[in-house]
Amino acid sequence: MEFFQGINLNHRIYLTTAVASFFAAKEATAQSGFLLPSSWQTSSYVAAVYRGRPGCSDCAEAAAELLQRALPRLKIVYVGPRETQPLNREILSQAQIYVQPGGDESVREGAILMRRYASDIRYFVQQGGRYLGICMGGYLAGSNPGFELLQDSESERYVGSENSKVDDDSNTLVKMTWRNLSFPIFFQDGPFFFFRHDPNPGTQILARYAHNQAVAAMISTYGLGKVGVIGPHPEAPEAWYKQAHLDSSDTLHVEFGTELVRLLME
Repeated sequence: MEFFQGINLNHRIYLTTAVASFFAAKEATAQSGFLLPSSWQTSSYVAAVYRGRPGCSDCAEAAAELLQRALPRLKIVYVGPRETQPLNREILSQAQIYVQPGGDESVREGAILMRRYASDIRYFVQQGGRYLGICMGGYLAGSNPGFELLQDSESERYVGSENSKVDDDSNTLVKMTWRNLSFPIFFQDGPFFFFRHDPNPGTQILARYAHNQAVAAMISTYGLGKVGVIGPHPEAPEAWYKQAHLDSSDTLHVEFGTELVRLLME
């Protein structure tokens, strides 16, 4: 598998970004601010992005674009039942992040379709890998049903939840609050996240739905790895907004998506 050659998982360097000023300095270099493997500087780092059912037709590509905006040296490998690379433990062992994009089927149907991969995904994260779940991928990070990656929390449907102001599953905008900024973001029947008990020390709540303060995005730990989940769609391209006749003039969702990925990879 030549696209995996030359990747080193053991070293760490600091990379600077436009949002580095929000964080405590960490021995920054001229291009640094986030603690990441040294292979980001010398060779491609690999993201395994799931493509296929239950994902929607262009959700995988949109997620891949989000990753590459955040981390330009990233190498995308699409995995799935109809891809050149299958989704299995061997392939995941040579990647650093696995992405479960949004989908257009029910969560229960999605869980049934993904059930055969669940143990390999859990093993990957437990050994230090990163999981990014967007919309359906956020639902599937939970256990109701899903991959059981959220140890102290759970995913639940935002539509119809208390004070959500969203009553159906059509494409819409919801207001999300991040760093005390409230802005609209593309949404299509995504989850919120709640805690069964006090969150673990490693849990970071990154954003909330503005109307009811439910958690919209967070990063938690699982074994040696990290799990990043978000209900809305920070990866949504301009075409999604246009097709749904939604205003895309506010671009804070792009900055948020970039930060989410970088924090997940710290």
